[in-house]
Amino acid sequence: MIVEDQPTPAEVLEGYLREMPFLEVVGICRSAFDTLDFLRHQEADLLIMDIELPDLDGIDLVRSLQGNYHYIFVTGYKKYAVKGFEVDAVDYILKPVTFKRLTAAIYKYIRKVRREDILSSDNTHPEGVAADKLEASSKVEYFVVRDNHQYINVSLSDIIYIKGLRDYIQIFLRENNYIHKMYISAAERFLSKEGFLRIHKSYLVNKLYVKKIYPTSVILTNNDKLPLGKNYWPEISHRLKNSTL
Repeated sequence: MIVEDQPTPAEVLEGYLREMPFLEVVGICRSAFDTLDFLRHQEADLLIMDIELPDLDGIDLVRSLQGNYHYIFVTGYKKYAVKGFEVDAVDYILKPVTFKRLTAAIYKYIRKVRREDILSSDNTHPEGVAADKLEASSKVEYFVVRDNHQYINVSLSDIIYIKGLRDYIQIFLRENNYIHKMYISAAERFLSKEGFLRIHKSYLVNKLYVKKIYPTSVILTNNDKLPLGKNYWPEISHRLKNSTL
């Protein structure tokens, strides 16, 4: 959730977060008291919050909260950095916030959650086992899907294709599928450098599973046949001719 008293920075944060395939914005609060009231009725895992709020500053708000929350502070002032980390903040971002900087902070949060889960599950195992898992967990090789208030790490290599459903996407795996709230255009921006190809306004495919490509369709290795949009064919054809697909 977002805690920011200024409308424009709040809108910027919300816009950035809705472009990420692993987060759901459950709410936006304008003050510390609104946040306290909101969290009495709504679950949240991560609070992305300003420090200078109208009624109670963000540091004191964090200290007053009861629950297993994580925090990323966003502020225009460096002077709060030390206090921010004193309350175990995941990260501290100076305004103006860029998409790249916020994304780095979010992945830092995800790695922290994974580490906590690994250390919790491996508390009876040798330290070396947990260390190996921690090192592996720092590698971004997953599409993180939020499902029933839990994070599901979907390996990119297991995703066959993605179908756009207005403001949702359906992620098709070899064994099952997930529905996730985000635009397919956002998924494309996240996955285009990870071996995925946009073939239609409603379809994004993993090139690992492409068996045949025709001017109007794509056949996958599981024999699914997907439409190839006419607006996408010229680029795909060019890349096929130049062996850059």
